[in-house]
Amino acid sequence: MASSVISHPNALLLNSGRNCLAYIVRASRPSRIYIPKYTCAAIRETVQRLGVDYQLYSINDRLEIQDDLSPARGELLLYTNYFGLKDVYSQSLGRLYGERLILDCATAYFCQPLAEGHTFYSPRKFFKLTDGGILVTNLRLGDDRPMPQMSEQTRHLMAGIDYDAAQKRRHDNFAYLHARLRDTNLLPIDAGHVTAPMAYPYLIARSHRLRRRLLEHAVPARRYWDSIFERFGRSEFEYYLTDNTIYLPVNQALDESDMQHIVGLIS
Repeated sequence: MASSVISHPNALLLNSGRNCLAYIVRASRPSRIYIPKYTCAAIRETVQRLGVDYQLYSINDRLEIQDDLSPARGELLLYTNYFGLKDVYSQSLGRLYGERLILDCATAYFCQPLAEGHTFYSPRKFFKLTDGGILVTNLRLGDDRPMPQMSEQTRHLMAGIDYDAAQKRRHDNFAYLHARLRDTNLLPIDAGHVTAPMAYPYLIARSHRLRRRLLEHAVPARRYWDSIFERFGRSEFEYYLTDNTIYLPVNQALDESDMQHIVGLIS
């Protein structure tokens, strides 16, 4: 059964995922944070704004950490649960790094928070909300500068969401696409451990033609994190991943007929 992380006893309800990260940084005051190259520019910008040193690391084609990372005392490691595909791996990192791990679940709302460490969410990426960020942590700010809070309107709207229905629909839509596209998808996906993802990542060579075709038929063909093009060269895996992955919609407003339409356009 799905349940909203908003009801977690250690949940802090802030106005954005970005401010959830800022809360962690301000409360823990790390000397350095390890950040993946493949993630939203807002992560790096937030860390920079707060004056904290950071080091970028690479991921592999399984969207897992490629580099050998051992954060020292006072350092933190941030890992992005990519679109809800890496729930099991995220929990294994939690057991390995404990309080040194920040789990970015901005694109993985249905992932369980870490037993230790710090997990944050951006529910407006999954539901029709105007603001909102949820942070699950034992940290508490020691200064008197309050962080912007989640609006009362968003709290009210979240109380009325059918999370079980949303989770099931996202799971079923994802499973439908994967069953029909996995043989041509260059991204290895362990679908057996996917709960309720944000999207279906379809990695193919020469994706630009397909992206145009989908957009011409009013199918969202998202490409995430274009800022990567400005920071990394064509030879880097993160550039290749950004350029050639089409994130197909699986949200709860869609059903099997919509998935059939998408597959028909791809086949």
